[in-house]
Amino acid sequence: MDHAVIPAPAWFDAGGGPGFAFRPGTVVAYADTPIEPIVGRFCAQIARRTGLRLAPVHGDGASAQPSVTIELAAAREPAGREPAGLPAAAGLSPDGGDPADECYSLVIEDGRVVLRAAESVGIARGLTTLIQLIAAAPSPGTDEIRVPGVRILDAPRYAWRGLSLDVARTFFTVEEIRRVIDLLEFYKLNVLHLHLTDDQAWRLAFGQPSAGAESGAAFYRDEDLTRLAGYAADRFVTIVPEVDTPGHASALLGLRPDLKSGRNEVEYEFLPGHRRRAVWLDPELPATFELMEQVLAGVAATFPGPYLHIGADEPRGMPDEDYVSYVRRLRRLVRILGKHPLGWQESARAGLGPDDVVQYWLTGVDLPASAPPQVRAQVEAEVALSRRDAEAVAAASVPVIASPLGHCYLDVPYADPPAEADADTDTD
Repeated sequence: MDHAVIPAPAWFDAGGGPGFAFRPGTVVAYADTPIEPIVGRFCAQIARRTGLRLAPVHGDGASAQPSVTIELAAAREPAGREPAGLPAAAGLSPDGGDPADECYSLVIEDGRVVLRAAESVGIARGLTTLIQLIAAAPSPGTDEIRVPGVRILDAPRYAWRGLSLDVARTFFTVEEIRRVIDLLEFYKLNVLHLHLTDDQAWRLAFGQPSAGAESGAAFYRDEDLTRLAGYAADRFVTIVPEVDTPGHASALLGLRPDLKSGRNEVEYEFLPGHRRRAVWLDPELPATFELMEQVLAGVAATFPGPYLHIGADEPRGMPDEDYVSYVRRLRRLVRILGKHPLGWQESARAGLGPDDVVQYWLTGVDLPASAPPQVRAQVEAEVALSRRDAEAVAAASVPVIASPLGHCYLDVPYADPPAEADADTDTD
């Protein structure tokens, strides 16, 4: 049954004692008003998943047997056979400052369920675990779901646990993004990194020409993003918006021809005899930062989280001095807006300050044997640059978000496809 809880709890004791039977009208008692919305959402999810309607009760539900009791109280104190406590989550907090206390204890035994946590977020994590246990429990009838006796003490190992969603290359509706947020909540992830712009599309209303998007590409209205940010926050998920520049700007230049300087759409030779087209925002063009100030101010006002992702990856074809100038100026603008700048690992080439955050992605690429020599040479050159970026990040001792390409990208195959079964194999 411990495998039904994802991620696996820090401490899990199956116990073997009597568990708990959820039935229609089972009381869910809580005394603390701040957790009322969390309890209400838990009861609604149980009803949606199982059809059982539980009874949330504000106050002392101890007299109701059987019942679920939820308490805002320290979960690190030993209780029975539980360990004395768990270490605080390591690493960068998506809320800024010290990581939230997500620790909780969940005890199911002797016909009762008791959930304790010091903070509301811990209550939410514990109730998610309870939902997972209920979802995996056998149901002897339509009016009862029985979960086994367990003792759980749990807290996340890392403070930042995120998913990056590319809505620039593939548009997801607001409702679809809400479903993604629901999945993050279910698996106790707490960051949704929205990749809102790229060469393929500019999904922001900020920066669109006054007549609207001439390309006809879908984009999110300001109020859509505001509601998404609130929806995520209610589920203890922080949205980190990414506006990816100075490269990956083809869609933006298509919307805003005034950003064309005459030198920022060029062909460049990435290998002898092989040329490619590069598009980037020109820091020497006054219109560039006039627009970026408006865009980033709008994004910063929409998303209350402390981080704003500036992208800054793959500045192909852009002169090094222009790239450094652009990234440094953009970081200053982000700080003026009261946010912390976060960038892909290439942003280290513009220098790093103590409050910069780097997202590490390019570690290596396994190319097929059929890859042309010029492609292999290009990839090897870019990976070599990425190693130097990593060395600069390590030397600066700034926070790093690890999302290595070979392990964390869902569109990258992780293993060779299984061999086809031999047609002559005896399957009897």
